[in-house]
Amino acid sequence: MKKNFQWKKTRYRAVQTTTRGVLAIIICLATIFTVYIGRKPYGEELKEGDISLRTIYAPIDFKYQIGVDEEKTEIARKEAMAAVEEIYEIEAQTIQNTNEKLDNFFAQIILVQNSKEIEENEKLKRIKEALGLELSDPDLKTFLSDVNPEETKNKIKTLLKRIFTKGIISGELENKIAESGQNYVVLKDIDGTEETKVSIERFSNMAKAKKEIAVDVQNLMPENRKLRIAAISLSELLLKPNVQFNEELTNQKRKLAYENAPLQYKEREVKKEELIIARGERVLREHLVKIKAIFRQQIKANRFMFFSGALMLTLIFLAIISIYLKSYEPRIYLSTRKLTAVAILFILILILAKIITYSPLPSYAIPTAIASILIAMLVSPRLAIIVTGILSILIGIIAGDKLNIAAVCFIGGVVGVFFIKGARRRSQILMTGCLVGLANFLTICAIELLHGLKYTVLLKEGFWGIINGLGSAVIITGILPVFEGLFNITTNISLLELSDLNHPLLKDMVFKAPGTYHHSLIVGNLAEAASEAIGANALLARVGSYFHDIGKTEKAEYFSENQIGTAKKKHDTLTPSMSSLIITNHVKDGVELARKYKLNQAVIDFIEQHHGTSLIYYFYQRALEKAEEELPKEEGFRYPGPKPQSKETAVVLLADSVEAASRTLADPTPARIKGLVRKIINNKFIDNQLDQCELTLKDLEVISDIFAHILMGIFHSRVEYEEKEKSGETLKSENKNKKQPKKNNHK
Repeated sequence: MKKNFQWKKTRYRAVQTTTRGVLAIIICLATIFTVYIGRKPYGEELKEGDISLRTIYAPIDFKYQIGVDEEKTEIARKEAMAAVEEIYEIEAQTIQNTNEKLDNFFAQIILVQNSKEIEENEKLKRIKEALGLELSDPDLKTFLSDVNPEETKNKIKTLLKRIFTKGIISGELENKIAESGQNYVVLKDIDGTEETKVSIERFSNMAKAKKEIAVDVQNLMPENRKLRIAAISLSELLLKPNVQFNEELTNQKRKLAYENAPLQYKEREVKKEELIIARGERVLREHLVKIKAIFRQQIKANRFMFFSGALMLTLIFLAIISIYLKSYEPRIYLSTRKLTAVAILFILILILAKIITYSPLPSYAIPTAIASILIAMLVSPRLAIIVTGILSILIGIIAGDKLNIAAVCFIGGVVGVFFIKGARRRSQILMTGCLVGLANFLTICAIELLHGLKYTVLLKEGFWGIINGLGSAVIITGILPVFEGLFNITTNISLLELSDLNHPLLKDMVFKAPGTYHHSLIVGNLAEAASEAIGANALLARVGSYFHDIGKTEKAEYFSENQIGTAKKKHDTLTPSMSSLIITNHVKDGVELARKYKLNQAVIDFIEQHHGTSLIYYFYQRALEKAEEELPKEEGFRYPGPKPQSKETAVVLLADSVEAASRTLADPTPARIKGLVRKIINNKFIDNQLDQCELTLKDLEVISDIFAHILMGIFHSRVEYEEKEKSGETLKSENKNKKQPKKNNHK
């Protein structure tokens, strides 16, 4: 069994080493491709008018441009102009004109409806004139008898607006597009702000539009057949094509394409070893053209040199991070999840930086703070500062070897790391983003003042620093839950959500194991206060305390804190070994429940480690008393572990033991409480339960004082008051000090 365990441990380490190696290779490749691809090789930098200090010969055959080829350029311009597609638009005025006609028509209907002096024929004549279209007399009479003409008008407006907005195409235009062989057109939207390619199937012809009207009217006016027929007739009269060819805009686009077509150049060939410029000769424009052409050709030839330099620099940075993690933060070094999260953020920021440098946006918009803040929240603030420094150097290189960009990235990222510490609400991320933006703004202003820029230019550049900070905060707020879920990493924000006592597991504990629930709350208070005093994560300790005993829920009656009154104890009928098995199983049961409810691994660690490998002393002593020949082994009465691996889990272990033991105090005076706390902590220390965590002796002293102080507050003595006579009778005092019965502690 020992060999099997050793083999699994060796295999696990091999997997970790392989994973770190793969991550290192991925980071190297990503750095090379993002930082160095597209950069020109070094070469002699000459300017027009300089005197060449050496003779330069062509190292390779190449061609260079000597002037514009007018004939080819004209052909290219015509091709560019012909490539511009015709632009169509939906005439917005159609909807307005239709609405005006409907308003006039129904206004006249309402007017004549209320007049009893006008004859019916005269009424029909007036409303027909108001419409301006030949609507039949039966339909006019139907509208005239409508009890709610305003509602009818609005319904007709709605259905016509929908059809007109969709677009009605004329038969002539439909045939023209069909003959061109295209199944789409370029459409300028009704607001005139955007042009998109749309399928011709989107539009309706007159026949299709009339069918759509019939369906819409049926849905809008299902109860009145005559009014429905009249509405269909009126709508069909108002229909007309409103998709038209925009000749003016099309010509403007074609003219612009003609003017912006790239110039076509004539080329001249240079043979290898041909003289480019002699030593002492004045540099002319033609020389520079040839030299630049050589440089462009040399990029491929010198690619190995660039990659070698990129690889060396990347390996140096990786070595710095690896040495730091291995020496100062070994838990992160051994965590594949956290290393992967850091690698992904590192690569994403480099890619984003490359995209921004190629875009019209200024390099000050590169949001390095995204990686800085997320690494600080998910992994480690100290590691975040180191990664920020390395990212800033690489981003400065990406931006064109600019120190000012590197400085802004570094300062903004470090400010984000400083102020995100301890963040428990998403609003704090936004506040940190504001501070990052302010730091960027001030840094940019300081750098640009060194260059003597005018204040207008300075403020414009600084504005991008502010946008950078605010944008980083918005992006972090959106992607933080993704990284938390993807890599199973907790932050204070997710811990705060878990601290809600309405969690299903905690609510279940209230009903099934109320004693355990109350115990967990007190342990949470003890652990939180102690963790805060020693500089550990107090919120993590509190949340871990809430869930550390959830495994007791299913068999609550076997644990002393849930045994009420003088009822017969469950363990009285069990053997000590069986009782020990039931007690230790609450750890395994708790882990299974936690995984069922998808709790984070950071919380599961508290469930697994809150007893370490402690001995269940009570049942071990019972087993010794009952043993006749062979004495029982301690291993059978110890928890499976592991021992606490962090300060927080160790604090919960101590708080759990101290709280359980404090229940047995018959007379909880301050001196007895202090003695009990020190005894419990000392026993855990002697039992080597704190060997694998980072607690110091000074930390244990602080924890002891905190525990004693809180427990004294819980068990504080109360003053007795004699009650006065009530209803003529003297009542005896009911408040007497009662000693708590001593309980067997099955923890």
